[in-house]
Amino acid sequence: MVQFAEVTYDPSSQTVAVGSGLLWDEVYAALAPYDVNVVGGRMTGVGVAGFTLGGGYSWLTNQHGLTIDTVVEYEFVKPIGDIVTVTKASDPELFFGLKGGMNNFGIVTRFTFKAFPQGQVWGGVILFNAQDIPAVTKATGAFSALSTDPKAAMIVTYTVIAGE
Repeated sequence: MVQFAEVTYDPSSQTVAVGSGLLWDEVYAALAPYDVNVVGGRMTGVGVAGFTLGGGYSWLTNQHGLTIDTVVEYEFVKPIGDIVTVTKASDPELFFGLKGGMNNFGIVTRFTFKAFPQGQVWGGVILFNAQDIPAVTKATGAFSALSTDPKAAMIVTYTVIAGE
């Protein structure tokens, strides 16, 4: 699948054609000069195809929906070998089935996603000691319950280091 490595931004339609053999890291690097982005993976090393066909929860999901919700077109190889373009208008049932259907219907070789403006992103890592876990848990719950900013997101991970 690595031969399916296209990233083509179309400013007139505000869409991006992305090969199914890419990692999200490669897609983001290709789109950076255009100041646009797509709703894609949150972690490095994640593949476009599996993430997208499985639904795709992104940092941008609060603003634009799941990754699969932003697909406007698939280049698709049917089980009999036919290569077709699938859109909501051309084949509504298959278009719907591919949203979360993984690769059960054939092989997607290219996705066309909606593109969105991308400004500056701020982020980082904060480390706490074990005695801070109750306060971090309480703060995380408050953030989740009270934040109304669709651009604000966080992932909290608890890690125990052996012997400490």
